[in-house]
Amino acid sequence: MKTARTCVLASLFFPLLALPVLAATPSAKPLAMVNGVSINRNVADLFVAEQVAKGQPDTQDLRAAIREELITRELFAQEARKKGLEKNAETQARIEIARQGVLVSVFIDQYLKDHPISESALKAEYERQLSLLGPTEYKLRHILLKTEAEASAIIQRLQHGEKFETLVAQSLDEASRKNGGDLGWTRPNTFPESLRTAVIALKPGTYTTTPLSTNNGYHVIMLDDTRKIEAPGYDKARERIRQGMVQDTIKKLGAELRAAAKIE
Repeated sequence: MKTARTCVLASLFFPLLALPVLAATPSAKPLAMVNGVSINRNVADLFVAEQVAKGQPDTQDLRAAIREELITRELFAQEARKKGLEKNAETQARIEIARQGVLVSVFIDQYLKDHPISESALKAEYERQLSLLGPTEYKLRHILLKTEAEASAIIQRLQHGEKFETLVAQSLDEASRKNGGDLGWTRPNTFPESLRTAVIALKPGTYTTTPLSTNNGYHVIMLDDTRKIEAPGYDKARERIRQGMVQDTIKKLGAELRAAAKIE
């Protein structure tokens, strides 16, 4: 069984980017003094909060282990300063990256608290994604050609009785060509708009009778089979949806800040 000291050892030598944001309350007395340098209790509190978030109980043993490791870290830091390592350009760059990372993390945490994603917004996004997924998956094969004329010629040969498995040798898609053009099971929302309607209209064993254009070229698509799928319930999908909406929120905020900034 890991001791409290073992549990905290690794985390102390990495930036505090993932630690919980705690209220900044001044401590009356330092956690420890190391060669005249004080260790703030708030630093220890951050590490305690991290370990508790991972399931470690907040015990005196845990706090004692964290205190000892913070003392060790301070001793290493003092030795680095004695050798002038903090003045090194690369060291300064790393310090700035860590400082900036903490500020970004704290800012985003605060922004998300000030602009929370409501339960109604989460449910609306769930319903939106559900409508895009549809109740059916499609098992497809395709032949990718460079020109519309080449794709039309393949369709004519299929109509004259040649086998899809034979003609797929001419496909430009090397990865699927090795497997008879197999694209596996997929859902309509993953299709480019130019393919979606045509694919949904197919019956198992049939193929598209006109070339379908995408950025990759012209496709001839055959539907092998379909199957019904059961979408995950809201409770199961909620956290994944929330994470996606958080990322969208951060991306949108970044775009707004960039648009308002003077960048030279």
